Amino acid sequence: MTRRVRLALAAAFSLLTLVLCLAYGQQVRADADRERAEALERYGGEVTKVVVAGQALEVGDVVSRQNVAERDWVSDLVPKGSYVSLDEVVGRQVTVPASEGSPVTQLNFREAATSADVPDGYVAASVPFGEKLGLPSDIGVGTRVVAFRVGESGARVLSDDVQVISSLGEGGALGARASVTLAVRPQAVAELLVAGGEGSLRLIVPAEGVSVSERQQAPAEVTAEVPADSEEKGGADDE
Repeated sequence: MTRRVRLALAAAFSLLTLVLCLAYGQQVRADADRERAEALERYGGEVTKVVVAGQALEVGDVVSRQNVAERDWVSDLVPKGSYVSLDEVVGRQVTVPASEGSPVTQLNFREAATSADVPDGYVAASVPFGEKLGLPSDIGVGTRVVAFRVGESGARVLSDDVQVISSLGEGGALGARASVTLAVRPQAVAELLVAGGEGSLRLIVPAEGVSVSERQQAPAEVTAEVPADSEEKGGADDE
């Protein structure tokens, strides 16, 4: 086979490859157009472009062009406050988690000052969220809870005047660094934060009208026993 023939074959194969790529691209666009038409037929309305999370975004993550993308979305189903351009979100830090594939909204960059409405006479305190804390992840904002500190000697009420002011359910996801924000009376803040940090904090939700006094304390789990010889020695000393 001469060099001229080889060059001709190479050119022909290159042209064929280009044609196949163009055909594949047209097929992909046709499939996308068909899916959009089906969505329009199913839901009605127009399709708009929104920014979605390409992967799960956790609190503290910085948005980049690698973890978000622009996708077509049925206009009537676009969540309120959704972003429509990558330039609006790239470089911003996430404060509320977003699940993979969901539209990125203003909620995901909500400032702490606007996310927690602190009642008069209280201060806001955030504690790590975990299974031991005792609260469901979808607990509603404004729910009254009672804070206990547990230890080897039992459980003690820290405060029966605590309110949930930032619910995990609003964020839509539970990450490793998740926390719950509470409205606490100033005199109870220090001990509550210590208990939350060491993992001894427990929160319960009492029924309406049920009062849990701060003077109430669970009995000790283990009662120390006085050795018999100590009693005898004590009796001898008394004599």
